[in-house]
Amino acid sequence: MATRNFVLTDDSASLMEQGQSEDADQLAVLRNAAQEGIADIDAGRYKTFESRQGLRNHLQGMAAKVRTVK
Repeated sequence: MATRNFVLTDDSASLMEQGQSEDADQLAVLRNAAQEGIADIDAGRYKTFESRQGLRNHLQGMAAKVRTVK
């Protein structure tokens, strides 16, 4: 496959590096969240629901608690 060379201005290169850094940061946050979730599941810290309505009721109950705390 043919390759092409091109020149970036300093500003363009800086923006590209900034974008890559932000991508790496977001990936690290996502990996940490996944590890926490897996650890919670392994430790048995999760709920199961028999139906959509059961999940809906649970979420509405949690939302009501949050509203009363504010």
